[in-house]
Amino acid sequence: MMFTPLVFFINPWGWSILGVSLLLLLEWELLYRFFPERFTENTNESLSCANCKEKLCQHKKQLRAYLKKYRAKEKRSTKIE
Repeated sequence: MMFTPLVFFINPWGWSILGVSLLLLLEWELLYRFFPERFTENTNESLSCANCKEKLCQHKKQLRAYLKKYRAKEKRSTKIE
């Protein structure tokens, strides 16, 4: 999407970028069509959050736990009033 305006210019670089992007899209769609088990958490353990090694996922887990605790505390305080 970032390079689609280059298609409107008569330039071999723009057309080559479009061609490569279409080939990559075709490859992605064919892989998804022939090997759907690689793209779901149910059949591919490396896609599940339990096996994630990135820091962002760990921060998300901490944030979710904090928000859950905060909301529970907030509910208790509103029931008292």
